[in-house]
Amino acid sequence: MIMTTTASRTRNLVNLKRRIIVAGVLLVLILISAVLLLPRFTQVNSATLSGRVLIWHAFSGPKADAFAEVLDRFKALHPDITIHTQAFPSNDDLLAQFQNAAKSGLGPDLLVGQSPWVRTLADANAIRAVDDSVPPELRDQYSKTTLQSLVYGDQLFGLPLSLEVLSLYHNKQHVETPARTLDDLLAQAAAGNTTLMSTDFRDAFWGVQAFGGKLFDEDGRAILDRGGYANWLDWLRTARDAPGMILDSNRDSLRERFLEGDAAYYTGTPAELNEIVEALGEDNVGVTPLPSGPAGSAGPFLIENAIFFSPDSSPNQQLISIELGKFLTNAEQSATLMRKGRMVPPNLRVRINPRLYPLIAGFSAQAATAVPVPNIAGIDSVWVALNETYNRFLEGVITAQEAAVSATAVINQANGIEAQPSEPPVCSDLGTVRLVHSWQGPSADALNAIIERFKKVCPMVIVQSSYEDLDALRARWADNPAAAGIPDIVLAPQTWLVDALADEIALRDLSTVISSEMLQRYQPIAISGMRTQNRLLGVPMSVSVYALYYNESLINEPATILDRLRTQADEGLPIALNVQFVPAYWGVGALGGKLFDDKNRVILDQGGFADWLTWLQTSRDEHGVTIVYDQAELKSLFLAGKSAYYVGLPEDMPELAASLGEDNLGLALLPAGPAGTATPFLQTTGFFFNGRTSDRRATLGAEFVAFATNADSQGLLRDMSALVPANATVSLDEGSAAATFIEQSRTAISIPNAPEMRAVPAMGDQAYLAVLQESADPQEAAADVTQQINKANGFAEATATEPPPTGEPASTEPAAERPPIEESDAAGTPQPNIPPAQEDGDVGTPQAPQPEAADNGESNVPTPPAAKPPATAESN
Repeated sequence: MIMTTTASRTRNLVNLKRRIIVAGVLLVLILISAVLLLPRFTQVNSATLSGRVLIWHAFSGPKADAFAEVLDRFKALHPDITIHTQAFPSNDDLLAQFQNAAKSGLGPDLLVGQSPWVRTLADANAIRAVDDSVPPELRDQYSKTTLQSLVYGDQLFGLPLSLEVLSLYHNKQHVETPARTLDDLLAQAAAGNTTLMSTDFRDAFWGVQAFGGKLFDEDGRAILDRGGYANWLDWLRTARDAPGMILDSNRDSLRERFLEGDAAYYTGTPAELNEIVEALGEDNVGVTPLPSGPAGSAGPFLIENAIFFSPDSSPNQQLISIELGKFLTNAEQSATLMRKGRMVPPNLRVRINPRLYPLIAGFSAQAATAVPVPNIAGIDSVWVALNETYNRFLEGVITAQEAAVSATAVINQANGIEAQPSEPPVCSDLGTVRLVHSWQGPSADALNAIIERFKKVCPMVIVQSSYEDLDALRARWADNPAAAGIPDIVLAPQTWLVDALADEIALRDLSTVISSEMLQRYQPIAISGMRTQNRLLGVPMSVSVYALYYNESLINEPATILDRLRTQADEGLPIALNVQFVPAYWGVGALGGKLFDDKNRVILDQGGFADWLTWLQTSRDEHGVTIVYDQAELKSLFLAGKSAYYVGLPEDMPELAASLGEDNLGLALLPAGPAGTATPFLQTTGFFFNGRTSDRRATLGAEFVAFATNADSQGLLRDMSALVPANATVSLDEGSAAATFIEQSRTAISIPNAPEMRAVPAMGDQAYLAVLQESADPQEAAADVTQQINKANGFAEATATEPPPTGEPASTEPAAERPPIEESDAAGTPQPNIPPAQEDGDVGTPQAPQPEAADNGESNVPTPPAAKPPATAESN
């Protein structure tokens, strides 16, 4: 009995100890859980917060008032919290004061700064990461691009408050329909809509994406040397010299001029919105995305006003700061800042009604294609390299491509990235591709050499290349698309393309085969020559444009303006000019004329053409200039020394040099006129894919075409033939023939791939004959030929064309239709079928960003029959 009692007591003691241990373990776990869950518990029970916080910002005017109203709302919800604010006159002053205060562990608990400050402040431990305080459901309220601007070293250093993105302001008193493309912008500027554009290299970076370029690839390597950046720089140079375009690196002075009300366009940011609205009146101000380019939408840098958090605040102040930061950036408060402060909300839950807030909607739409400024350790080297090469280009010290190559090399070297090898990797594809072309002589030799080089890269891909008469091929193809011998790829000029489409030959749409990254390598005007009805039907190989050959044994300095031609003729210099419509069109543009309006209706009766006819007539009758009506006759006169000039193509170079001698043959740009530079026609030769070819063969063909048009292959084409490469990254010696033709192409007009063009050359020739042989009145001749062409093109009711309305200048090809924006989220993504918002109903259900609408058309559906375009000299 005693033993039993003792044993029982022992067991009870053991059980008690176990219970004590278990209880202790549970207590420890509870304490650990409490510590871990304290922040969440505190957030959930944020109404119990009390204390004081200090906020620094640089808001003024309506923005400061709206910000103060939002802070008052927070204080009403948390009466035990005291908020002190300090406003600074500018962001520069704010940043400087904050950096000084942070060194001493002082300063505000919250800083309303800008996203480019992240790296500098994070490196100085002046702001703290907030990853643990921002749950996934909060991050989902912002686009990845928006948050990316606040990430540094894989850590999030703030919350986005509003967006600052460069967009296109327009004064509605001058223009109702804003320019959608870069070509539209130049045309409207020339028509009197003065355009003010900042050339500060960060402001002007937006066009790189419009030409297909990017700053970095996915691996962080700078890739500005692939064509897009150089093409954009060339466009800037053209724009700087264009009528109505005012480019300046001082945005403040440009804004001041826009505020005066005499300019139509200005590239600016939301930070300037309140000032502009106050000066011009809200009804007179419009905001729209920056004009798109040949490769797509503009991509300005995305800057954000963001809330940063001090690491030196007490734990309680940090908790208050986080709650306040979340409150300031939620959908409801973002909508208030939008309505009352005209601030662009980054929160995707804010629904922007373009009818109520059109200006904010314009900035928001631009933000959808904006590029976040990368927060990387080597970003300073990027700015230095870009600034240096950009200024050297603008000063004319280096070419656009040299600037792109130099900047790329400096950036990659500073970031420790080695240069990529120029040789492409060997591919393992297997198959056969049949290519047909019409090249002969040195051009064919160059093509064959490129094919041989391709064999070393893709040894198991056989490219069967053969010469054939392209008109005969087209006839057989149209008669029987499945006939034996129909090729997979045709290397042909634009004239063949339009004829093929007229014959309903099915060509493959290459939009899904050729990447936008690859497209950036080509001259923009060459890409436009490969498009029709918004489809990409070809890949450019070479370009051909008219320029001014001259005989250096007769003249040392060629004429640069039309009046100088007359003076030289008065001095006894023999001068002959061909007046066939296509080779002579360059003078129409020099005198301010245009061919088509935006509906492809001819507008030769609106000036320019009649002035050109008059100029030619007077030059012949009063100055002794010889007028000929055939290109071959003009060439004969030039070769015989009976004309000091010959307006010809690159393909003419070998024959001219062989006859006159290379030392006697000069090449220059066509003379400018009182209305601007000469505008010759340009034709592109490119690769077109059979629409019936299998996807497999199309892929193999794309491999070859990519190789044949890369910089090395195009350099071979340059060296072995007289052809001008379409690749913009090919190095061209300054003063070389190819460089001159490329320079002339900057002001050229791509022959429109439009059915209406077929009626133009022959009927246009009749106007020259009527004036120069029958002494008809130039104005009447221009009006007659305009009416005849438009009637032939189906504009039967048109007796005379009307000038395009203000803001809608004529274009050589139809503008792409663009659906109106109905409702947009903060990223500018169209939101269909959303009912109109109430006056205060700007906050709605989250709207997930939608991808852009894809082209659902069949890739090999032929374009409707087109009329025959003009016959120009083909590459041979």
